[in-house]
Amino acid sequence: MKAYESLKGMTGGAYYYYELPKNSINDWFVKEHQSRFKEPPDFFTCGGFAAAMAVLRAFEKAKSTDTEKLLTTMEGMEFMTPKGECISVT
Repeated sequence: MKAYESLKGMTGGAYYYYELPKNSINDWFVKEHQSRFKEPPDFFTCGGFAAAMAVLRAFEKAKSTDTEKLLTTMEGMEFMTPKGECISVT
């Protein structure tokens, strides 16, 4: 308990923990990851998945693979990820 005493008042945060986000995409993501890899996803996996979702959404909206069209499309684009809603910025 002595070590705990030195942590009083400390503030912390989490980038991603698979049980915290309560949304349908995270539910699906966790279920699929556990089924395929026999362990829950970590924050690296979640980040990669969110990045892939952004690129896929940009392809769908731009209806193109042209770099400039994709960049323009991604500016201010909103989409859901396992962590919740994301708005891309420039």
